[in-house]
Amino acid sequence: MLRSSFFLLMLLLMMVVPVIADSGSYSDYLLLIDDPCGYFIDGSVMNGPLRSNGDLLILSFTPGRDNDPWFYTLTTASDSIYTFLADTSVIISSILPHPLETNLWVEPYELMCQGPPWFNLGADTIPFGADNVNWQNTYYAAVDYGLLLSNLDSGTRVILESDSIHLRETFDGEILSYCISDLQEPVIWIDNAPGDAIYIRSIPPDSGSGITVPVTLGCNGNVYIMGDIQYEPVSGGMLGLITVYGDMLIADTPEYEPWEGIWAIETEIDMVCSGSFLIISGVLKAENPWEPHPAVDFTIHGGIQLPDEGITAFISGSQTWGYFINRDFDQRFFMAGPPFYPTYDTGTGIEDDPAGSMIEPLLRVQGNPFHDNLVLSIISDMASSHDVYLMDISGRIVRESSIRDSVTLQTDDLPCGTYVLLMEMPDGSHQSCKVVKL
Repeated sequence: MLRSSFFLLMLLLMMVVPVIADSGSYSDYLLLIDDPCGYFIDGSVMNGPLRSNGDLLILSFTPGRDNDPWFYTLTTASDSIYTFLADTSVIISSILPHPLETNLWVEPYELMCQGPPWFNLGADTIPFGADNVNWQNTYYAAVDYGLLLSNLDSGTRVILESDSIHLRETFDGEILSYCISDLQEPVIWIDNAPGDAIYIRSIPPDSGSGITVPVTLGCNGNVYIMGDIQYEPVSGGMLGLITVYGDMLIADTPEYEPWEGIWAIETEIDMVCSGSFLIISGVLKAENPWEPHPAVDFTIHGGIQLPDEGITAFISGSQTWGYFINRDFDQRFFMAGPPFYPTYDTGTGIEDDPAGSMIEPLLRVQGNPFHDNLVLSIISDMASSHDVYLMDISGRIVRESSIRDSVTLQTDDLPCGTYVLLMEMPDGSHQSCKVVKL
């Protein structure tokens, strides 16, 4: 019944393409991009919401479903997705998560076949650009309740530590320190010129603690990432970083570096940058994508929202240079964003969003994230049993059972990570949710 009902849903998708329009925070997304120039291939895992104002090219070069691109949710303003016909370079468009005569299965396929809220075509565009994003709310929050920093030299270096921010304008200059916890609201704005730059990192673990408070930091110019940015989730650490006119760049490690110790650029190793990063008018790129060699990983733990992506790496055969961008969603952004982080409204109202008009959920998860077992219960009395399936990020069913009132799935042997829980009712309809094993 499960497979046959999905084929019916595929036919419905061919006839009806829903429109998604809503409001929310820019931090809601693992990746929100205005005009993507790249593509998603086998092995891609987007474990948080993806949304695009432009066309999405999604490719698989292997038959079958193993290792095909996986999305928590996929939303695009385009009325279709694009991929290759099998064993060709011919690009086609499709409204299906498995276009006929292609190798592509957009995973988890069983959810994508249901359409919204998992597979959304024809969504309204979300605004970008300094004149369209309400960054001023963040700015005035810093002016009225937080910290406004003006007249800093371009190239000022910023270090975030615990509940403090440290700044140094020159390598031998005075260190300015401010306690974020002393602010009425944890919002900081560096009011520099659009052509100015700041360099930022968190303090290295051997020198202090990562960010322990929620904080949003905004500026007008370029942001150079000069080292890891880490926060302490258990302590409530969370970062929002905004640039209005500039780019976000992975700083090049210079041959001669007058800055010393924790103030020096350290970017020739694998890096983790934690936070939600809003690049309102620019791109993400490497200052020098030819270094390091071979390439290293640059992991964004949280999310990034930007008009387009620049060059971060080069590949030639087995040779690699620069930075490979990895993405890992901070699950807390499902519930809350950084303080005073910009929001959007597509103008039609959240009440018209098909994702918001779903029927009342019948399946309750008792404990999510879960550990050695996953306890499920049905909210209302049912006359018959329902089938439940637990699927991993490749779309494979790793547990299945039936439920009438409650059931416990033993999960102690499953690896940690994100899973999708799907319940099929006797009439062929479905309900689903995401669960996380720690």
